[in-house]
Amino acid sequence: VLTKNGKYKYATIKQQEKVLSDRLIKVFKDSVLSIDYTRNIIVLKTLVGAANAAAAAIDAMDLKEVVGTIAGDDTIFLLAREDKDVDNLISYFKKLMK
Repeated sequence: VLTKNGKYKYATIKQQEKVLSDRLIKVFKDSVLSIDYTRNIIVLKTLVGAANAAAAAIDAMDLKEVVGTIAGDDTIFLLAREDKDVDNLISYFKKLMK
């Protein structure tokens, strides 16, 4: 993996997953502009061209309340497992956006 000082070093898979996870969260935070919902469908608007990366970040979070995501160019449709999961998911995503 690339270190902060620009040199490469060996890393365990767990260390690499943490770096990847941090990067995906940053992608999510930097890409998502707004969140709306209806019943158990959450719609996230992103910067143009960023929806696929933001959806990949959501998928990598492996949230049990999320059935799956579909990404377009600047929109993500997220299917929540149940209507009652939506408020918690939106709160979680808004915390990530701060």
